[in-house]
Amino acid sequence: MPANIPFRAALDFLRDKVLMPTAASSAQLRDIPAQIRQRALFSARTTNATYLQEVKNMTESLLQGQFNEATARAKLQDMLDSLGYNPARHFGADADAGIPPAESGSLRDLSSDRRIKLILDTQERQAANFGYMLQGQTDLARWQFPCWELIRIYTRRTERTGVKSWPQRWHQLGGQFHGGGRMIAPKDDPIWDALGSSGNFDDALDTPYPPFAYNSGMGWRAVQREECVALGVIPDTFMPAVQDSDFLSDLRAQAVKFDPEFLSALRDDLSSDSPISNLKSQISNFLQYLSNYSPSQPRDSLGRWVDEHGGGLSERHNIARGLRAMRRAILKKKDVQKAMFRKGIGQIDFEWGTPGIKAQKREKGGGISHIRIKHQRDLYKIPEAIAWGKIGAHPNEPDKRLIRYKKMLVIIKKKNSRSSWLVTGFEDEK
Repeated sequence: MPANIPFRAALDFLRDKVLMPTAASSAQLRDIPAQIRQRALFSARTTNATYLQEVKNMTESLLQGQFNEATARAKLQDMLDSLGYNPARHFGADADAGIPPAESGSLRDLSSDRRIKLILDTQERQAANFGYMLQGQTDLARWQFPCWELIRIYTRRTERTGVKSWPQRWHQLGGQFHGGGRMIAPKDDPIWDALGSSGNFDDALDTPYPPFAYNSGMGWRAVQREECVALGVIPDTFMPAVQDSDFLSDLRAQAVKFDPEFLSALRDDLSSDSPISNLKSQISNFLQYLSNYSPSQPRDSLGRWVDEHGGGLSERHNIARGLRAMRRAILKKKDVQKAMFRKGIGQIDFEWGTPGIKAQKREKGGGISHIRIKHQRDLYKIPEAIAWGKIGAHPNEPDKRLIRYKKMLVIIKKKNSRSSWLVTGFEDEK
């Protein structure tokens, strides 16, 4: 595969991918439907979205020839250092609590050269080969170059052997060998889908284009008609159909892209807070939600659809959205409108507010920045309290409400008659 080809199809394919931070392992990720993985940018047990965005940026730079791979790897290493990554405790966030420590320098260590090279190679080659496949579907391209040949592009220290070797896989799937063992097949041959199917091979990536498996050095090249005919691969008048047209049209069509809330909820449920053993049932529930989703329905500021009464999908999704809104408020130090919804109250904003004047014991302060001074560790408990707490009146101020949950007390108030409610205080109930 020639390097650094900035053609539009490859760049669009990469740019359309949605970041999917996850605490799941490689084996657990295979339980996610292929159509989701094809549209998402992720790496096993990588929970930090900022780092994944940098992976996406570096991959795009490689495709455009702006950096070489050594520079891209160095920039990703610098990013991990700035984020405080450590193989023993990962990013140190609550979502990393269930991830076992990684041996320094191993493939499970996100900062190891092997791991960084693997994720860059995989993302770059997937984007580039999707572009090659798309370019090879025109009438002229299918006539002049009707076949692909599976060839080794990159050397490997340890080749796959036995039943996992590529000639053995080719033979197992019914592929024919030509001209002394060459693996050549028409572009529309089902073998290209089968090579990348995880139903056939446990290391497959579920794509009909290279790399067909993790850490594979195999790729393909287009073979000219005269050579294909001479080797007996095709008759001289053969014209392949468009390769996997359903797959291609599905990826091209803007209308079938996954709803942002669907992907966001999936990311939340892949965190260590959810038992990974329930992953299949969670995905099934999400797919059911997707089948009921209507793009014409209104969305809120977090990209989530709402019904005519302003409500959300479920308490669990409401809490997940609240956690994302809290992270956004703290990271950007800005307000997040309609961060959550609570029946009996309505929309609730997370206002960044002002810390207050220290000399006056934080008087004249309010909002998340005000709460953060004294209750920094408890900020992420607020969404759960809003969703499940008992609503009561404030004893002294009619424009405020108290939400009691366990030993927490969240104070919300109306800014004006038309606004949402604002989270303005948090106290220990005692």
